[in-house]
Amino acid sequence: MQLGHQHKTQPVCFTLLFGFSLLLTSTLHAEAADWMLRREDSNGACHVQMKTADALGSDLSGPFSSRKAACLDAASRYEAATSDPKKCGTYGGGTVSGCVSDGVTLPPKG
Repeated sequence: MQLGHQHKTQPVCFTLLFGFSLLLTSTLHAEAADWMLRREDSNGACHVQMKTADALGSDLSGPFSSRKAACLDAASRYEAATSDPKKCGTYGGGTVSGCVSDGVTLPPKG
């Protein structure tokens, strides 16, 4: 009886394993180039966001392959109290904390 039981569970286990691997692959693929740097036109604040997020401003650059790459671009565009539409005068709080977790400090120190 146990032998027959094993044969019935093997296809289920294989199906679950296959489904999980597809889910993991599609999740990794979706994150490949989905990070954007966006700038609020009204105040010059920049935000690193997933491409699919409700935009906090206009697209400034991207898509990037990782949040860290977008954060590095954001850091390179820093200029305090700027009105230049290609620069970041400040950063949103979520962007600052997210970039710190990727090893990028915003605004950059000297």
